[in-house]
Amino acid sequence: MDDDFIDLGRLLRVLLRQKWGILGLAFVITIVTALVVYRMEPVYRASATIALEGAEANLVNVEQVYSINPAQYEYAMTEYEILKSRSLAERVVRKLKLYEHPDFLPSEEAIEEPWYQIN
Repeated sequence: MDDDFIDLGRLLRVLLRQKWGILGLAFVITIVTALVVYRMEPVYRASATIALEGAEANLVNVEQVYSINPAQYEYAMTEYEILKSRSLAERVVRKLKLYEHPDFLPSEEAIEEPWYQIN
């Protein structure tokens, strides 16, 4: 028999003879994987990009994109500072009631007793 010849009929007979073992192994692996994934604690990640635009968006050439306009820079920096402000963060927390959300509440083990005594 030639060494380069692959007998597909023979391979098919072997697969059919072992089909229950193959299917059983696939089923066991699927169940184990499902159990592991079910027990994992979910991790949520998000990212956001904020685009600060001027009064109107218009088409520009490449030189205008890479040139720094001081007025636009100042506008962007002002918007950036507003977004960083504590008062804006406090308004968001109040409006969304994040102080009641369980993900933002301190856990029991995180609350520690102070090392000092207040009388």
